Amino acid sequence: MAGKEAAIACFHCGTRCVTGRHARGGREFCCSGCQTVFELLSEAGLDRYYELGDGVRARVDAASSADSFRFLDTPDVRARFVDFDDGQVTRVTFQLPNIHCLACVWLLENLFRLQPGIGQSTVHFPRKQAVITFDPRVTQLSDVATLLDSLGYPPELRLSDLEKPPVNPATRRMWLQTGIAGFAFGNTMLFSIS
Repeated sequence: MAGKEAAIACFHCGTRCVTGRHARGGREFCCSGCQTVFELLSEAGLDRYYELGDGVRARVDAASSADSFRFLDTPDVRARFVDFDDGQVTRVTFQLPNIHCLACVWLLENLFRLQPGIGQSTVHFPRKQAVITFDPRVTQLSDVATLLDSLGYPPELRLSDLEKPPVNPATRRMWLQTGIAGFAFGNTMLFSIS
C-alpha cells in the first residue's frame, strides 16, 4: 500500500476518511467539523450519543457560517417562524430532515446542555420536527439555528413558509363549529323526513 493511505470510517458520521488526517483520542474523523462536534459533545458530557447511534449519523458541514442564519433575527422573518414569544420564552418549531435514529433524538433533546438560554427541546420523530423553547434575552433564533446546523441537523427553512399568511385561530374555530353545526342539522333533517 505504498503511496496509498488506508481509509477507515469517521467516528462521528461514518463517512470513509483518511487515517491520521483528523484524529483525537485515538478516534479518526473525516473533517474538522466532525471532530469539533465530537469535542463539543464530549465537553458537554453527551458522549452517550455514540452508544445510542446505529452507526450512520448526520454529516457535518464544516463550512457553515454563524452569519448564514442572521436573517432569522429580522422582526418580519422571526414572526413567521416563531410559534410563541412573550419576551421571556420563545418557542419555535424547526423541520430537521437529518433526524434518523434514537441518538439524533437524544442529542436534540439535550440541546440545553450545549447552549445557554435553551430551555427545552422536544423531538417529534415521525414528522422530523423539533420544538425548541429558549430565552430570547440570552440567545437569538439565529443562534439556535446555527447550533442545529453545526451539529449536523440544519433546519429546513422554506421561503414558502414566509409567504403563507398566519392562520387566525378564531377563524379556524368558527369554520370548525360551522361544519359541526351543518353536520348535526343535516342529520336531524334526515331523521325528521322519515
